[in-house]
Amino acid sequence: MFGSVNDVAKVMRQLQTAQEALNTDTGRLIQGETTLRQAIASTLGRIAEGGLTGFVDRAGRKWEAEAYVRMDMKTTTANTAREAVFERNSDYGNNLIMVSSHPGARPGCEPWQGRIYSTDGSSGTVEDLHGKTYEYIPLGDTSYGEPAGLFGINCGHFPSPFFAGRSVMRWPEYDHEETARLYKESQEQRYMERKIRKEKTKADALEAAGDAQGAKAARKRAREMNAELKAWCAEKGRVYFPERTRAVKPATEVGFASTTNEPAIIHYSSIARDASEVFVTGLSISDVHELRAIAYEPRAKLRTTERA
Repeated sequence: MFGSVNDVAKVMRQLQTAQEALNTDTGRLIQGETTLRQAIASTLGRIAEGGLTGFVDRAGRKWEAEAYVRMDMKTTTANTAREAVFERNSDYGNNLIMVSSHPGARPGCEPWQGRIYSTDGSSGTVEDLHGKTYEYIPLGDTSYGEPAGLFGINCGHFPSPFFAGRSVMRWPEYDHEETARLYKESQEQRYMERKIRKEKTKADALEAAGDAQGAKAARKRAREMNAELKAWCAEKGRVYFPERTRAVKPATEVGFASTTNEPAIIHYSSIARDASEVFVTGLSISDVHELRAIAYEPRAKLRTTERA
């Protein structure tokens, strides 16, 4: 079974809408015209109007719309800021940078944080303001450039210029085992937050479909999970972030598989910004790089309801 040209055109419009929304609102964020929260809300609104509710990356990982947009914007703004530092550092005729450090860094970053690197491929030693000597290696010899590496996706590290004989390394080293423990806890917390968002999203979808009882039960489960998260954070001494448990309510149409009454998730794009898989109105569209070959497979029959 093959889809019509209209199906393909619809997918392309949805992809273009999402990309334009991300580009526009991220640009406004970088220019300081809006806050991160406002930019995310604006993009999500435009994406929802286009019929997209989630994303799938090249590795097959499924992203909620809010999580993906937040990741995309934070990564893009961080990349822009980092490149500005590199460019200004080069304007100064300097080739060294120091990388920030923090407890709980992810494995791809932890070995490289709190150290000095060159941006021109050189290696050697350098003294700081107080005459302390540090070794440095090329930034390219680290995990820099890898999605889960230094300055990669969702990375919280940032560079600063390091001037020989004038700068001071202000970033401390952290215990490896303690960092690993804190990172594991952070991932556990993110998992619990995702479960809560998913349950709230399910409640919104069931409500839109007219299933008041199902929505009520889902909201009750979400409250219970949220209480468990708060208790867990208190026990571990971690910060509870309420914004990470909030679900984005669909602004336009919500599809449901009639056989399971589960939301028909619409996915688009990979982190590399080319579509890898999209589900639209019950058809699974598998894209093989550059959208050259598109094969359609029927999915569960859908009914669509418009949210008031």
